[in-house]
Formats: sequence, C-alpha cells, structure tokens
Amino acid sequence: MQENKRHKRPSMWIRVIAYLFCALIYITPNAHAGPLRQYSSENYTVHTDMPFGHVRNFSRHMDKVFDEYKRRFEKLRLTKNGKHDRMNLYLFETQEGYIRFLSDKGIPARNTGGMFVVNPKVNGLFTYIKDRPVRQTLSTLQHEGFHQFAFSYIGPDLPIWVNEGIAQFFEDGVLVGKRFHLDVANARRLNQVKNFIDNKRTMPFANLIGMSDKTWAENVHNQPGLASLQYDQSWSMVYFLINSNDKLLAAFNQYLIAVSKGVDSKDAFVNSFSLKTNSFAQLTADFEVAWKRYTRDLTPNTISQVTENMNFLAHGLLWIKKSKRPTPDTTAALRADLQRVNYRISRTVHGIQTHFSATDESLYRYDLPNGNTTMLSMVQSRDNRLPPIISAPGLKPSPTLVWYYMDGDLMYDVTYK
Repeated sequence: MQENKRHKRPSMWIRVIAYLFCALIYITPNAHAGPLRQYSSENYTVHTDMPFGHVRNFSRHMDKVFDEYKRRFEKLRLTKNGKHDRMNLYLFETQEGYIRFLSDKGIPARNTGGMFVVNPKVNGLFTYIKDRPVRQTLSTLQHEGFHQFAFSYIGPDLPIWVNEGIAQFFEDGVLVGKRFHLDVANARRLNQVKNFIDNKRTMPFANLIGMSDKTWAENVHNQPGLASLQYDQSWSMVYFLINSNDKLLAAFNQYLIAVSKGVDSKDAFVNSFSLKTNSFAQLTADFEVAWKRYTRDLTPNTISQVTENMNFLAHGLLWIKKSKRPTPDTTAALRADLQRVNYRISRTVHGIQTHFSATDESLYRYDLPNGNTTMLSMVQSRDNRLPPIISAPGLKPSPTLVWYYMDGDLMYDVTYK
C-alpha cells in the first residue's frame, strides 16, 4: 500500500485530478498509448482510455469539488487565467497506461499516484483508477485538483507552503450528497504534527513561509524526514488559519489575494496578519505560539481514523479472498484470521513509512459521539462473489466499505452517508 506524489516546477507544474459529465465528443489519437476518448463536464475536458460509464462517478464527484474550490475562495474575486473555461483532466485505467502516456511526453511518472502538469507538450491533471482504492484516487484528485485550480484561478506563483497546505486540506475532504465536509482533522497528519511539537522538531514559521519551491523540492528528494515535516506542518498551519476564528480566516484571505498579485510571501504575511508590530520575525513567532496551542488541543477526526481502519481491513479481506480462505462473517472473526497470520501492511508518504499490524486492536473499533467505543459492523454482500461490507453505525457522516467489479477486477471504496 503505497501513496506517492510528485511535484515539479519551475518550467513544469506537476499534480493530479479527474472528471467528467457529458457525452462522448471525439477521439484524440496517441501513437503509443492508443486513442483517448474525450468528454466534457461542467468544469473539465476529460481525456480517458476508459468507457464513459467507468469514469462518470469521478466526474460528478470532481465537479462538486470544483464548486467547493470556488465557494471557499469566492472572496478572492477569482478569474480564470487562460482562454478556455474547462481544464484538462486525463484519467487512465491503469498505472501502466498513465506512466506510458506521460513518458511519451517526456515526463517521468513512475512511483507517482498522479500529477498536475503544465508544459509545452501537455497540460492537465493526470491519474489512474485501477490497482488501488477508489478513496485513494479521489483523495489524489482533490489534492491535485486544487493545484490545478490555484494555477488557473489564483495564480501560478502561490507560495509552496500554502499551495501544499491547502491541497492537503482538500485531500481529506469527504463528499456526502451535495455537501463537502472539510472539517476533517486527519488523524495521521495531526498525530505526526503533535509529535513534532512535543519533540521540538517543528520548522520555524519564518523559514516555512519564506521557503522557495527549489528548497522545498530539494528537501523532498534528499531528506524524507524533513519533507514529511514540511507537508504535515503546512497542512496544520492552513487548518489552523481556516478553522480557528473568523479574524484569522479573513487575514488568510487577504494574504492569498496579496500573493496572487505577486507580493512577496513575507511582506504579504506581515501586511495581512500584523496587529501590533511590523516585524516579520516577531509576528511569525507569536503566530507559532498560537498555532501550537491550538494544535495540541485539536483531536483527530473519527471519520478520518475509521476510513484508514477500513482501508486496512479491506486489504485483509482481499488477501483472504485471494488465498481462497473461508470468508469471515463478523469483524471479530476477521480480526482472528488476520492476527493468526500476523497480517501487516505499510504505507509510504513523503518517504516516511507507516506500519499497520493486525495485532493493533484499535483497527477494529471506533469511538461513538457519546464517548463509547464499539466494533465496526460487518454484513455479507448481496453478491456472494464480493467480500463483506463493513460500516460504522452511529457516525455522521457514516463511512461504509463497499465492493464491486470493474472489467473483472475487484475494487473497493469507502462511501459516506
């Protein structure tokens, strides 16, 4: 289970998303990867090697996400940079097809989950669907989709800390019906940031706010631990600015307006947030104290934690099915099966590995709003070819692990009601 993302600038922008809505228009030829079908949605021109029916849900999802981008930043009075209203989305069936297409354009994409690209040969958001959880694809689209939106509507020179911080803020969002929930304090990121704070390993705000794209990229490639700190702390700073109080949110919007007009990041920060002093050093130091206090008191979102637990259990159920073992009929039975073989998986994000073990009892349980802890619920799928469905009754929104086949490939998703 590996989550990798790649981001390149200056002469090239790289990130990810996917989208669709309307009918087939025409075919775009590609000598190596085969012809790509092209569709139009409300906000995207979608290029894909898959039938429309396979990508329709991704397009509907992302049109709603795009609307949320615009709603969240409407006070910036956004206008699109460029001639075309719709942005390009490239959605491939497999990672192999995704890698091959980008390779033909001179863009290395191996070991990446998706990217946003702007260069003379191609521009758009790129990702693939199969061979990974649908939830991971959607999270990638939401993250990379913001990079594309920012480039097209806010400006190409958004400071790297805020560009990545907001992208991760959207990455964690959960779409329930027509409402996009963004108040999700990601459990992994939050716990990591708290650990950095407790061990006095956070990066000074002055350094992060003034960091160049080049320095950020060098840290990502050469210092995995520092890369993780950059991403997680940037997310945490953005979460604090958006959610702590209305005054900070208004100042944050002013900062975004200023940097979108080309104002230096440090100058924009002082002009937007300063109340008593014009000193950048003093302002960022005071800001850092308030951020640490807020972050220490913040608790992980239960939905985020349950989604991560369901992802682990889905991997376990896939292993049981591929091993042709009897299908468990309860969560307790699944736990016993996985613990019997000491089942483990790991995930790599920004060079940092996180390990998950079947011996961890918290993977099978969740906290209810009333403070009680209970087991995740399991019921058999109506289609006996599919693994069991796992749900978390009592949560709002309520996550559910569901299964389906796409062209003979077994896939799963975590949906929310």
